[in-house]
Amino acid sequence: MDWRQIEIFREENFEEKMEGIRPWLESTVREGYFYTTDALRLHYHYCIPTDSDDIKGTIVMVHGFCEFFGKYHEMAYYFYQAGYAFFFLEQRGHGFSDRLTENLSKVVVNSYEEYVQDFREFMHFVVRSKKPDGPMYLYSHSMGGMVSMLYLEKNPNIFDGAVLSSPMLAVNTGKIPDWLVPACSGVARLLRWEERYCPRQHDFDGVARPEISSASSIPRYMYQFKQRVEHVEYQTSGATYSWIMAGLKAQKILQDRAKLLETPVLMCRAGADTMVDMRGQEEFLRRRPDIRVVEFPDARHEIYNSTPENIQRYYKEIFTFFEELSEKNRK
Repeated sequence: MDWRQIEIFREENFEEKMEGIRPWLESTVREGYFYTTDALRLHYHYCIPTDSDDIKGTIVMVHGFCEFFGKYHEMAYYFYQAGYAFFFLEQRGHGFSDRLTENLSKVVVNSYEEYVQDFREFMHFVVRSKKPDGPMYLYSHSMGGMVSMLYLEKNPNIFDGAVLSSPMLAVNTGKIPDWLVPACSGVARLLRWEERYCPRQHDFDGVARPEISSASSIPRYMYQFKQRVEHVEYQTSGATYSWIMAGLKAQKILQDRAKLLETPVLMCRAGADTMVDMRGQEEFLRRRPDIRVVEFPDARHEIYNSTPENIQRYYKEIFTFFEELSEKNRK
């Protein structure tokens, strides 16, 4: 199907439409597990259109902080409807994948290289063995953007193109002054606070707060929140000192390696984004002015959960980007 013919679900009947794609989710979308080299079992989903002659390519999806496949049901369906196969990895510490802590609300990681290595192994053991022929694209959101950039800078010839949606290219440390961040990190490391929550972070409490969330669309927010309530594996909700410290180290590495990037990139930026430090995006764009940028001035962090106008334009930009790359590669 041409992406222009895809029906973007309206807010007034969003719940009904999502219920309508449940048979597709249950009967067509596949899932599985694989083991990493450090013995963690990671969970993934994938779906390949049945008519192989019409497959336009493969989209590998990298989610953000505290996310899971259920937040991307709608997007995955649009990708599938447009003729793309998709693969979705629930990163370590998220969803039904293994964790480094027993507390399902906490996100604990020793280094972002762990995320990158997981993704590398996912590509090798799962995606490459199952994907159909044709171009391969990367879609990533927020924290997934940092993981993706670290991967792309070291693996330049894997993907034909990449979309960074509200990428976290610098960690948001809140009101802590920049000069004080290294000292705070040092104290946390000295006191062995790696698995402790950062200030204002806490266990999942089951309270819906759409008004202060990263989503502008309340029906979309509630669809995803309901899944959090129903599945303890989806209740990941808080940053630990280990996650913050790993992110601070990773953001410097990806900026230093910016010149190594060879993959064409589309960056979608949310003007009302309060979740990431926007200076990270600005610095990366300064180093790589060749990146295509699309601004959504009034969108919150989750552009894919934004207003109907933003969502329509969002998918138009993404699909057009993929089509242009495909056309260019055919010449």
